[in-house]
Amino acid sequence: MSLEKKNEDIHIRSYIAILRDLNNHVEERYYEGIIIYMITTIMRLMDRIKQNRDSYALLSEVLAIRNSISKRTLSDCRLILFAFSLIMYQPFINIFKLKLFRHNYRKATCCVYELAAFFSPIHSLFKMHKAT
Repeated sequence: MSLEKKNEDIHIRSYIAILRDLNNHVEERYYEGIIIYMITTIMRLMDRIKQNRDSYALLSEVLAIRNSISKRTLSDCRLILFAFSLIMYQPFINIFKLKLFRHNYRKATCCVYELAAFFSPIHSLFKMHKAT
């Protein structure tokens, strides 16, 4: 394996470690931003892994984190974030390959963030009610 490919593998592993840490320690006040960052990072990692066949073994770790994010957002009743997390799955990930979608992706994430943040107090009330 060449030095460049080893460096790419190390880079991907570093992102996986960061994603695992974020997934295990999501602070409530930054919930929406962290989840959106994780979704975006996972999509980029999946592209990098597909381009670098030597890192293909790492795909299962990324997919496990992806599934965990979807389950977390659904179990927390964060339906807007859960719906947004679906873009990490096939066939939705194919939409990300379209230039028009990639061009407007930042605007879409900002809208999703604003909507999710708007409904965040409702989720907090729901969680408190569910706990009682």
